[in-house]
Amino acid sequence: MALFSRFVKNIEPRRFTYETRFYDAEKEDLENRLARLKNSQGKDVDAMKLRIADGLKMRHSGNREWKSKLTRRSNMRLVLILGILMIMVLILLGMYWPLIEKYLQ
Repeated sequence: MALFSRFVKNIEPRRFTYETRFYDAEKEDLENRLARLKNSQGKDVDAMKLRIADGLKMRHSGNREWKSKLTRRSNMRLVLILGILMIMVLILLGMYWPLIEKYLQ
């Protein structure tokens, strides 16, 4: 088998290596937004959904203060939940500690 594989060459697919000459991300983003705006000008339900989704994306994409406020709020909620759970564990441990000691002996 090894002798036969020396004579047969594995055919690999050719790669597509096209390099763009110029790419303007802002211009493409603007064109995409304008196209979505043209599509969302109607009065039907799908157009209304597109307008709402685009508005939410634009409002939250660049507002760092809003994102940090949400992160802070989420972290505080997590700390509060962990604190409540720790207090509950301490209370339950205090109530059932004599039973645990008795079981361990």
